[in-house]
Amino acid sequence: TVPLRGRSRAGAIAFLMLSVAPLSTPPLLAGTPCRFHVDPAAFAIQGSHALVNGEFRTALSIPADPALRGFEVVLQFVAGPTNATLGADLSNGLLLALGY
Repeated sequence: TVPLRGRSRAGAIAFLMLSVAPLSTPPLLAGTPCRFHVDPAAFAIQGSHALVNGEFRTALSIPADPALRGFEVVLQFVAGPTNATLGADLSNGLLLALGY
């Protein structure tokens, strides 16, 4: 289990997005300095997490399956609604290499 924690100055809820690592860096989102680090064409949402005093916490269970060794997964949070151009704030992406 991997504990995850984040902060946002605005918004009421955060969503954890995850995908396999994209083959190339996704482009910036139109008119913003933001980018999806998850694969925008193939990501899943792990769940919603309420922001309490500007923070959210969750845990991600990773199976101890040897077949997953070396598999790369990207995690990224989105928090909203905010007054940002996208209507939400994006976290930095986090690349996890499983099994090491």
